[in-house]
Amino acid sequence: MLDKDSYKPGEKIHGKVNLVLNKPKEARELRVRLIQEVKERRGDKSYTRKDIIGEVILGGKQEYSTSNYEFELTVPNIGGLKVDENSPVGMLKGALETFGVVPRRIYYVEVSLDLPLSFDISKKVHINIVGE
Repeated sequence: MLDKDSYKPGEKIHGKVNLVLNKPKEARELRVRLIQEVKERRGDKSYTRKDIIGEVILGGKQEYSTSNYEFELTVPNIGGLKVDENSPVGMLKGALETFGVVPRRIYYVEVSLDLPLSFDISKKVHINIVGE
């Protein structure tokens, strides 16, 4: 759960992880990451790159059970930020992203419980990072 869904560079993201497990689980770590996903086209091929632009470790190797964890991440200063989609600049940028002329950027906060020899338990929440 996040305090809101739009942030500016330098702003803090405040959130709370509600970890709900059927039974206690041994895990390597519980982490929260701020991820920038960049989608772009080159010729007739499309590529996706994921960059971790922020991270906080909520707990290390231990047994986890149902609990709540609060966290804070700072949004870094990054280029290519989103603009208001309804403004003329936003509409032009959206069209250019659609046709692959400029890369499309998606931001999200992802929480993961890193389980050994098993699929990790994870959840992601999309956010907007807007220029000033």
